[in-house]
Amino acid sequence: MIDSAARFVYVVNEFGNSISAYRIDSSGALVPIPGSPFLAGHDPIQVAVDPTARFLYVANRGSNDVSAYSISSDGTLTPVPGSPFAGPDGPASVVVDPTARFAYVLNRIGNRVSAYSIGSNGALTPVQGSSFAAPFQWR
Repeated sequence: MIDSAARFVYVVNEFGNSISAYRIDSSGALVPIPGSPFLAGHDPIQVAVDPTARFLYVANRGSNDVSAYSISSDGTLTPVPGSPFAGPDGPASVVVDPTARFAYVLNRIGNRVSAYSIGSNGALTPVQGSSFAAPFQWR
């Protein structure tokens, strides 16, 4: 996942339970960010950066939660207070809406989508009535 400012690349290491972070230099080469890789939950499966490039979210399949991080100006990740946030059973992916107000997590188990509001510090709060039925089937 490349942040919206095209400064950093973040990659999940599913079997390493971590996120690798890189700075994109002017030649396009990737330079590891000091402190990388950053710890995530168990079996991180997918990462999303909010459109403002302030926060990063990780769906952790093995621990059934969502890790949230603030992104510093040098690309370093710092866990958001309260992270990881309780998630759905079998989170498969996470996306952030274009306004950076909501995050949505696809649940493999039960064919549902969980919705969260994003606080000013990046914390996630379940949207009332979440989770919502989704018309798909996993194979």
